[in-house]
Amino acid sequence: MSIEDARILLVSSNHGPKSIIKTILMNMGFVNITLADSYETLEESLINYPPDMLVFDSDFSTDEVYKLVKRVRHNDLGINPFITVIALSNQPTEDVVEGVMQSGVDDLFIQPYSTGQFIGRITALIEARKPFVVTSDYIGPDRRTFERRGEGEVIPLINVPNALRACIDNKMNRDRFNLGVRAVAEEINIIRLERNSTQFTWLVQRILAGFSWADGHKLEPDIIEHLNRLSEVANETCARLFGTPFSHVTSICNALQQLAEKMISEDGNISAKDQELLSELANAFRIAFKEVDSDDIAKSIFVETQKAIGG
Repeated sequence: MSIEDARILLVSSNHGPKSIIKTILMNMGFVNITLADSYETLEESLINYPPDMLVFDSDFSTDEVYKLVKRVRHNDLGINPFITVIALSNQPTEDVVEGVMQSGVDDLFIQPYSTGQFIGRITALIEARKPFVVTSDYIGPDRRTFERRGEGEVIPLINVPNALRACIDNKMNRDRFNLGVRAVAEEINIIRLERNSTQFTWLVQRILAGFSWADGHKLEPDIIEHLNRLSEVANETCARLFGTPFSHVTSICNALQQLAEKMISEDGNISAKDQELLSELANAFRIAFKEVDSDDIAKSIFVETQKAIGG
């Protein structure tokens, strides 16, 4: 395959800019361009004809599109969580920047820009795309500077499959490429589980400290937020455990989520026994999770990844 085979999905409700961007892309050699002008068409295209690059106008159903991009990055939509994603904006408000930062968009192009600038930014995403990072609440390109990478917790950098580069290098075989995508997605899933395990411990420590501080009185709002976050992380973790070497801790994860939901529904009127159980469940999950060496699993998946993508 070649650049002509790269699949581009261009989304905008504004015909003028959409036509200009399509022309620039075609002049670069991209010809397989699908246009979408509604959220429903966008979601349908991601499912039925997954693109190698998504370009969208941030004025187009912004919140919904960012949620959709996050679903793609979390491997909940489509078959490739690593598609290149570009947001365009002529008014980069705080909400737009926040959406880009949190959803996993590769880059934000601020209008107006010249044709040369547009081509340069696309070229950079093809030739020097940022590696991905995984935390308990984010999966996407690493936005830290080189200096910041040395601060705090060590977060591994993951080089993800780049469909645009594969097409341009004439090395794209869809079946082989998809094998590589699945292998890296499995690696990221293991890392995400490990992050969630750490998040459980962090949240439970603060929730229990909040109960202690309240001493039988109404909980502070941030503790309720922590309980909601605990339930959310537990729900995601239970889903991610299926089919992994850690599936044996699913029952613990389910119990943790149910207890968090109970605490939320009872608005903090929780017995000392349930508080103790919360701590025990979080510790049990951490211990059971560590019974299987996630580093070894990630390394073995990495080896299979390189075999799949020919590295």
